[in-house]
Amino acid sequence: MSKQELDSLADAAGRGPSQAARDLLRFIRKEKLREPGLVMEYGIPLINSKGALGEDTWVVHEQVCCAALDCADLAAAEACITALRRKFPGSTRVKLLVSMLSEARGDLEAAETTYAGILDANPANAVAAKRRVATLLAAGQTGKAVAALNDHLEQSPGDPEAWTQLAALHVALGSLDEAAFCYEELILIAPADPHHHCRLAEAYFTLGTPDAVLRARKHFAQALELRGRGGGGGRARALHGLCASCAA
Repeated sequence: MSKQELDSLADAAGRGPSQAARDLLRFIRKEKLREPGLVMEYGIPLINSKGALGEDTWVVHEQVCCAALDCADLAAAEACITALRRKFPGSTRVKLLVSMLSEARGDLEAAETTYAGILDANPANAVAAKRRVATLLAAGQTGKAVAALNDHLEQSPGDPEAWTQLAALHVALGSLDEAAFCYEELILIAPADPHHHCRLAEAYFTLGTPDAVLRARKHFAQALELRGRGGGGGRARALHGLCASCAA
């Protein structure tokens, strides 16, 4: 994707033809761009023009709803959700939008309840699982967020973002054994990533037992080897950790 292509489509849409605006919105969806301003600018007039969207009608409603939430235009988001609920009663995708609207309004309890209901029906819904974790963290319920991440990882054990977030939460809670387990899982997913080796080594070193310190040396050394001879803070961090663990 080039910025020139996006700018060209936006210029064409700005000249007025509805097809150009549809092409712009389709391009933003295809490239998974986060351009809420453009989506709102060209999506709302298309929605208000009866018949202008054709087969794109409902996907553009969803797209505009997400953009409206990004722009804190809750009235526009609610209008899109109302139309989508009327067309697709009981739709899981619409329920996700309803929960996101609840989040935007600050009603975290309602949002979490809806996400939990979606997951009861389909535990493998990754979007609902991650939104639920975010909602629980925003509500200050770290313990429940950890439990929700564990539930998600039972369904999607190869999700590196979830393992990374769970590791960070365990570190913040002082649960270093659990954090080390998370980093071990990340190394299984991406064994050549020096960052994971360094983080695992730090968890082991902080545990402080003789066996853990030996493991820390191994992973600090592995992080250095994977980083090669390049400079940067990451290499210095691993080198400092290796020196500290050898001196322990």
